[in-house]
Amino acid sequence: MAQVKVECPNCHRQTVRGKFCIFCGYSLESPQPPPRATPVEEVTQQEVECPNCHRQTVKLRFCIYCGYALEAAQPPPRTVSVGEAVQQQEMVPKTTEAPKPLEAGPQQVVETATLPKPEVVEVQETTPAVVTAEKDLMEQLSSLYTWFFRLVDLFLEGEADPEAFSELVGEYSARVKDVGGRLDAKVLEAEERIASLNAELNSLRVRREAGEVTDKQYVLRKIEIEKGLEELGRRLTYLRNPFGIRLASLPSFKAQVDERLRKVEEEGGRLGLNEEAIAQVREVSNRLLTAISFLEEQHRRVMRELGKLEIRRKTGEISQSEYQSLKQRLEKRLE
Repeated sequence: MAQVKVECPNCHRQTVRGKFCIFCGYSLESPQPPPRATPVEEVTQQEVECPNCHRQTVKLRFCIYCGYALEAAQPPPRTVSVGEAVQQQEMVPKTTEAPKPLEAGPQQVVETATLPKPEVVEVQETTPAVVTAEKDLMEQLSSLYTWFFRLVDLFLEGEADPEAFSELVGEYSARVKDVGGRLDAKVLEAEERIASLNAELNSLRVRREAGEVTDKQYVLRKIEIEKGLEELGRRLTYLRNPFGIRLASLPSFKAQVDERLRKVEEEGGRLGLNEEAIAQVREVSNRLLTAISFLEEQHRRVMRELGKLEIRRKTGEISQSEYQSLKQRLEKRLE
Protein backbone atom coordinates (compact mmCIF):
# COMPACT_ATOMS: atom_id res chain seq x y z
CA MET A 1 0.00 0.00 0.00
CA ALA A 2 1.10 3.61 -0.50
CA GLN A 3 2.08 5.41 2.69
CA VAL A 4 3.07 9.01 3.43
CA LYS A 5 6.31 9.71 5.23
CA VAL A 6 6.84 12.34 7.94
CA GLU A 7 9.73 13.19 10.23
CA CYS A 8 9.62 11.79 13.78
CA PRO A 9 10.08 14.69 16.26
CA ASN A 10 11.98 12.35 18.60
CA CYS A 11 14.55 10.51 16.44
CA HIS A 12 14.25 12.82 13.37
CA ARG A 13 14.07 9.89 10.98
CA GLN A 14 11.65 9.54 8.09
CA THR A 15 8.78 7.30 9.25
CA VAL A 16 5.41 6.24 7.86
CA ARG A 17 2.61 8.54 9.03
CA GLY A 18 0.62 6.84 11.84
CA LYS A 19 0.18 7.01 15.60
CA PHE A 20 3.74 5.84 16.42
CA CYS A 21 7.20 6.09 14.88
CA ILE A 22 8.24 2.78 13.28
CA PHE A 23 11.87 3.26 14.40
CA CYS A 24 11.69 4.50 18.02
CA GLY A 25 8.02 3.93 18.90
CA TYR A 26 7.52 7.63 19.76
CA SER A 27 3.88 8.82 19.65
CA LEU A 28 3.35 11.00 16.62
CA GLU A 29 0.12 12.34 18.18
CA SER A 30 1.74 13.69 21.38
CA PRO A 31 1.14 17.40 22.14
CA GLN A 32 4.51 18.55 20.74
CA PRO A 33 5.35 21.56 18.51
CA PRO A 34 4.73 20.63 14.88
CA PRO A 35 7.86 19.14 13.25
CA ARG A 36 9.59 21.12 10.56
CA ALA A 37 8.22 20.57 7.10
CA THR A 38 9.76 17.68 5.23
CA PRO A 39 9.29 16.50 1.69
CA VAL A 40 6.41 14.09 1.32
CA GLU A 41 7.12 11.00 -0.68
CA GLU A 42 5.23 7.87 -1.52
CA VAL A 43 6.61 4.52 -0.37
CA THR A 44 5.43 0.98 -0.83
CA GLN A 45 5.86 -1.42 2.10
CA GLN A 46 4.72 -4.95 2.91
CA GLU A 47 1.76 -5.18 5.31
CA VAL A 48 1.59 -7.49 8.35
CA GLU A 49 -0.90 -7.95 11.19
CA CYS A 50 0.17 -6.44 14.51
CA PRO A 51 0.09 -9.23 17.18
CA ASN A 52 -1.05 -6.66 19.79
CA CYS A 53 -3.83 -4.58 18.16
CA HIS A 54 -4.44 -7.00 15.19
CA ARG A 55 -4.54 -4.19 12.63
CA GLN A 56 -2.75 -4.19 9.26
CA THR A 57 0.47 -2.18 9.59
CA VAL A 58 3.67 -1.62 7.63
CA LYS A 59 6.24 -4.38 8.20
CA LEU A 60 8.94 -2.43 10.03
CA ARG A 61 10.20 -2.18 13.62
CA PHE A 62 7.07 -0.80 15.32
CA CYS A 63 3.32 -0.90 14.68
CA ILE A 64 2.18 2.51 13.41
CA TYR A 65 -1.09 2.25 15.38
CA CYS A 66 -0.14 0.98 18.88
CA GLY A 67 3.70 1.18 18.93
CA TYR A 68 4.17 -2.57 19.56
CA ALA A 69 7.62 -3.90 18.57
CA LEU A 70 7.16 -6.06 15.46
CA GLU A 71 10.70 -7.47 15.25
CA ALA A 72 10.98 -10.87 16.91
CA ALA A 73 14.55 -10.12 17.94
CA GLN A 74 13.36 -7.21 20.10
CA PRO A 75 10.26 -8.37 22.05
CA PRO A 76 8.95 -6.03 24.77
CA PRO A 77 10.54 -6.72 28.18
CA ARG A 78 8.40 -8.82 30.52
CA THR A 79 9.06 -7.15 33.85
CA VAL A 80 9.83 -3.49 33.06
CA SER A 81 7.69 -1.30 35.29
CA VAL A 82 6.72 2.26 34.47
CA GLY A 83 9.08 3.54 37.15
CA GLU A 84 12.00 1.54 35.72
CA ALA A 85 11.23 2.76 32.21
CA VAL A 86 11.29 6.37 33.42
CA GLN A 87 14.62 5.75 35.13
CA GLN A 88 16.10 4.21 31.97
CA GLN A 89 14.93 7.19 29.93
CA GLU A 90 16.64 9.60 32.32
CA MET A 91 19.98 7.79 32.40
CA VAL A 92 22.90 9.78 30.95
CA PRO A 93 26.04 8.41 29.24
CA LYS A 94 28.89 7.56 31.57
CA THR A 95 32.05 9.68 31.47
CA THR A 96 35.59 8.63 32.11
CA GLU A 97 35.93 11.26 34.81
CA ALA A 98 34.83 10.14 38.25
CA PRO A 99 32.12 12.34 39.73
CA LYS A 100 33.16 14.62 42.57
CA PRO A 101 31.64 13.75 45.96
CA LEU A 102 29.06 16.18 47.26
CA GLU A 103 30.01 18.06 50.39
CA ALA A 104 27.42 17.78 53.11
CA GLY A 105 26.16 21.06 54.47
CA PRO A 106 23.02 22.67 55.78
CA GLN A 107 22.88 25.19 52.87
CA GLN A 108 23.27 22.58 50.12
CA VAL A 109 20.16 21.71 48.02
CA VAL A 110 20.29 19.00 45.35
CA GLU A 111 17.56 19.18 42.72
CA THR A 112 16.54 16.20 40.58
CA ALA A 113 14.40 16.01 37.47
CA THR A 114 13.22 12.44 38.04
CA LEU A 115 9.51 11.67 38.10
CA PRO A 116 7.99 10.02 41.16
CA LYS A 117 7.91 6.23 40.90
CA PRO A 118 4.44 4.74 40.55
CA GLU A 119 3.09 1.98 42.72
CA VAL A 120 3.61 -1.08 40.53
CA VAL A 121 1.97 -4.46 41.03
CA GLU A 122 4.30 -7.06 39.53
CA VAL A 123 2.75 -9.48 37.05
CA GLN A 124 3.94 -12.78 38.49
CA GLU A 125 3.59 -16.03 36.61
CA THR A 126 2.10 -19.04 38.36
CA THR A 127 4.96 -21.34 39.36
CA PRO A 128 4.89 -25.13 38.76
CA ALA A 129 4.69 -25.72 42.54
CA VAL A 130 1.56 -23.57 42.80
CA VAL A 131 0.00 -25.31 39.79
CA THR A 132 0.70 -28.75 41.32
CA ALA A 133 -0.79 -27.77 44.69
CA GLU A 134 -3.91 -26.37 43.05
CA LYS A 135 -4.27 -29.44 40.85
CA ASP A 136 -4.08 -31.70 43.90
CA LEU A 137 -6.85 -29.70 45.62
CA MET A 138 -9.00 -29.85 42.49
CA GLU A 139 -8.60 -33.62 42.20
CA GLN A 140 -9.38 -34.13 45.89
CA LEU A 141 -12.53 -32.02 45.71
CA SER A 142 -13.70 -33.65 42.48
CA SER A 143 -13.26 -37.13 44.01
CA LEU A 144 -15.11 -36.13 47.19
CA TYR A 145 -18.09 -34.79 45.23
CA THR A 146 -18.15 -37.92 43.04
CA TRP A 147 -18.16 -40.24 46.07
CA PHE A 148 -20.75 -38.08 47.82
CA PHE A 149 -23.29 -38.20 44.97
CA ARG A 150 -22.71 -41.92 44.43
CA LEU A 151 -23.50 -42.40 48.11
CA VAL A 152 -26.72 -40.39 47.69
CA ASP A 153 -27.69 -42.57 44.71
CA LEU A 154 -27.02 -45.76 46.69
CA PHE A 155 -29.19 -44.54 49.55
CA LEU A 156 -32.08 -43.52 47.28
CA GLU A 157 -31.88 -46.94 45.58
CA GLY A 158 -32.07 -48.69 48.96
CA GLU A 159 -28.49 -50.03 48.92
CA ALA A 160 -27.25 -48.03 51.95
CA ASP A 161 -28.95 -48.04 55.36
CA PRO A 162 -29.75 -44.67 56.99
CA GLU A 163 -27.23 -45.01 59.83
CA ALA A 164 -24.23 -45.79 57.60
CA PHE A 165 -25.37 -43.16 55.11
CA SER A 166 -25.58 -40.48 57.83
CA GLU A 167 -22.07 -41.27 59.12
CA LEU A 168 -20.52 -41.20 55.64
CA VAL A 169 -22.38 -38.02 54.70
CA GLY A 170 -20.99 -36.35 57.82
CA GLU A 171 -17.46 -37.46 56.89
CA TYR A 172 -17.72 -36.31 53.28
CA SER A 173 -19.31 -33.03 54.34
CA ALA A 174 -16.40 -32.23 56.69
CA ARG A 175 -13.80 -33.13 54.04
CA VAL A 176 -15.55 -31.10 51.33
CA LYS A 177 -15.64 -28.12 53.68
CA ASP A 178 -11.91 -28.45 54.44
CA VAL A 179 -10.66 -28.95 50.89
CA GLY A 180 -13.21 -26.51 49.48
CA GLY A 181 -12.13 -23.88 52.00
CA ARG A 182 -8.50 -24.17 50.91
CA LEU A 183 -9.56 -23.93 47.28
CA ASP A 184 -11.71 -20.88 48.09
CA ALA A 185 -8.57 -19.22 49.49
CA LYS A 186 -6.82 -19.80 46.14
CA VAL A 187 -9.81 -18.30 44.32
CA LEU A 188 -9.78 -15.26 46.62
CA GLU A 189 -6.04 -14.81 46.02
CA ALA A 190 -6.54 -14.84 42.24
CA GLU A 191 -9.47 -12.39 42.50
CA GLU A 192 -7.39 -9.99 44.64
CA ARG A 193 -4.52 -10.06 42.11
CA ILE A 194 -6.96 -9.36 39.28
CA ALA A 195 -8.36 -6.41 41.23
CA SER A 196 -4.82 -5.10 41.88
CA LEU A 197 -3.85 -5.31 38.21
CA ASN A 198 -7.07 -3.61 37.12
CA ALA A 199 -6.41 -0.82 39.63
CA GLU A 200 -2.87 -0.39 38.29
CA LEU A 201 -4.16 -0.30 34.72
CA ASN A 202 -6.61 2.48 35.61
CA SER A 203 -3.84 4.38 37.40
CA LEU A 204 -1.58 3.95 34.39
CA ARG A 205 -4.20 5.52 32.12
CA VAL A 206 -4.48 8.52 34.44
CA ARG A 207 -0.67 8.95 34.55
CA ARG A 208 -0.53 8.80 30.76
CA GLU A 209 -3.25 11.44 30.36
CA ALA A 210 -1.37 13.65 32.85
CA GLY A 211 1.83 13.27 30.81
CA GLU A 212 3.64 11.52 33.65
CA VAL A 213 4.47 8.52 31.44
CA THR A 214 5.04 8.43 27.69
CA ASP A 215 2.82 6.59 25.26
CA LYS A 216 5.53 3.99 24.68
CA GLN A 217 5.91 3.30 28.41
CA TYR A 218 2.14 3.09 28.69
CA VAL A 219 1.86 0.57 25.84
CA LEU A 220 4.65 -1.68 27.18
CA ARG A 221 3.24 -1.83 30.71
CA LYS A 222 -0.32 -2.22 29.43
CA ILE A 223 0.71 -5.29 27.43
CA GLU A 224 2.29 -6.83 30.56
CA ILE A 225 -0.78 -6.17 32.70
CA GLU A 226 -3.21 -7.52 30.13
CA LYS A 227 -1.11 -10.68 29.74
CA GLY A 228 -1.21 -11.15 33.53
CA LEU A 229 -4.98 -10.60 33.60
CA GLU A 230 -5.46 -13.17 30.85
CA GLU A 231 -3.43 -15.77 32.74
CA LEU A 232 -5.25 -15.06 36.01
CA GLY A 233 -8.61 -15.27 34.25
CA ARG A 234 -7.83 -18.77 32.95
CA ARG A 235 -6.58 -19.81 36.37
CA LEU A 236 -9.71 -18.50 38.09
CA THR A 237 -11.99 -20.33 35.68
CA TYR A 238 -10.06 -23.55 36.35
CA LEU A 239 -10.25 -23.16 40.14
CA ARG A 240 -13.99 -22.51 40.09
CA ASN A 241 -14.77 -25.65 38.10
CA PRO A 242 -13.70 -28.71 40.15
CA PHE A 243 -15.48 -31.15 37.82
CA GLY A 244 -14.10 -29.64 34.61
CA ILE A 245 -17.69 -29.22 33.37
CA ARG A 246 -18.18 -28.18 29.75
CA LEU A 247 -20.59 -25.28 29.33
CA ALA A 248 -22.68 -27.38 26.95
CA SER A 249 -23.16 -30.03 29.69
CA LEU A 250 -23.88 -27.54 32.48
CA PRO A 251 -27.73 -27.54 32.33
CA SER A 252 -27.98 -31.35 32.58
CA PHE A 253 -25.32 -31.50 35.32
CA LYS A 254 -27.12 -28.89 37.42
CA ALA A 255 -30.46 -30.64 36.87
CA GLN A 256 -29.00 -33.91 38.22
CA VAL A 257 -27.70 -32.21 41.37
CA ASP A 258 -31.05 -30.45 41.93
CA GLU A 259 -32.96 -33.71 41.42
CA ARG A 260 -30.85 -35.62 43.99
CA LEU A 261 -31.29 -32.85 46.53
CA ARG A 262 -35.05 -32.72 45.94
CA LYS A 263 -35.43 -36.46 46.48
CA VAL A 264 -33.41 -36.43 49.71
CA GLU A 265 -35.42 -33.49 51.07
CA GLU A 266 -38.77 -35.04 50.12
CA GLU A 267 -38.09 -38.72 50.85
CA GLY A 268 -35.22 -38.65 53.37
CA GLY A 269 -37.44 -38.56 56.44
CA ARG A 270 -39.59 -41.44 55.18
CA LEU A 271 -36.45 -43.46 54.43
CA GLY A 272 -35.09 -43.00 57.97
CA LEU A 273 -32.79 -39.98 57.71
CA ASN A 274 -32.60 -37.44 60.54
CA GLU A 275 -32.69 -33.69 59.93
CA GLU A 276 -28.93 -33.32 60.46
CA ALA A 277 -28.10 -35.75 57.63
CA ILE A 278 -30.59 -34.05 55.30
CA ALA A 279 -29.09 -30.66 56.16
CA GLN A 280 -25.57 -31.97 55.37
CA VAL A 281 -26.73 -33.23 51.97
CA ARG A 282 -28.28 -29.82 51.31
CA GLU A 283 -25.08 -28.01 52.41
CA VAL A 284 -22.76 -30.04 50.15
CA SER A 285 -25.12 -29.77 47.17
CA ASN A 286 -25.56 -26.01 47.55
CA ARG A 287 -21.81 -25.54 47.95
CA LEU A 288 -21.24 -27.17 44.56
CA LEU A 289 -24.06 -25.20 42.92
CA THR A 290 -22.61 -21.96 44.28
CA ALA A 291 -19.13 -22.88 43.01
CA ILE A 292 -20.38 -23.39 39.44
CA SER A 293 -22.81 -20.43 39.41
CA PHE A 294 -20.29 -18.37 37.40
CA LEU A 295 -20.46 -21.06 34.69
CA GLU A 296 -24.22 -20.56 34.46
CA GLU A 297 -23.68 -16.87 33.70
CA GLN A 298 -21.14 -17.77 30.98
CA HIS A 299 -23.59 -20.30 29.51
CA ARG A 300 -26.43 -17.75 29.48
CA ARG A 301 -24.16 -15.17 27.82
CA VAL A 302 -23.15 -17.54 25.01
CA MET A 303 -26.74 -18.65 24.44
CA ARG A 304 -27.88 -14.99 24.24
CA GLU A 305 -25.20 -14.30 21.64
CA LEU A 306 -26.28 -17.33 19.62
CA GLY A 307 -29.89 -16.12 19.73
CA LYS A 308 -28.93 -12.62 18.58
CA LEU A 309 -26.79 -14.13 15.81
CA GLU A 310 -29.76 -16.13 14.52
CA ILE A 311 -31.90 -12.96 14.43
CA ARG A 312 -29.20 -11.04 12.53
CA ARG A 313 -29.11 -13.84 9.93
CA LYS A 314 -32.89 -13.75 9.51
CA THR A 315 -32.95 -9.96 9.10
CA GLY A 316 -30.29 -10.20 6.39
CA GLU A 317 -27.68 -8.25 8.39
CA ILE A 318 -25.16 -11.06 7.91
CA SER A 319 -24.80 -13.67 5.19
CA GLN A 320 -25.18 -17.42 5.68
CA SER A 321 -21.42 -17.93 5.51
CA GLU A 322 -20.80 -15.20 8.10
CA TYR A 323 -23.50 -16.73 10.30
CA GLN A 324 -21.91 -20.19 10.16
CA SER A 325 -18.44 -18.82 10.93
CA LEU A 326 -19.62 -16.77 13.93
CA LYS A 327 -21.82 -19.59 15.17
CA GLN A 328 -18.94 -22.08 15.16
CA ARG A 329 -16.80 -19.59 17.06
CA LEU A 330 -19.47 -19.19 19.76
CA GLU A 331 -20.16 -22.92 19.98
CA LYS A 332 -16.46 -23.57 20.63
CA ARG A 333 -16.88 -21.60 23.86
CA LEU A 334 -19.42 -24.21 24.99
CA GLU A 335 -16.91 -27.05 24.61
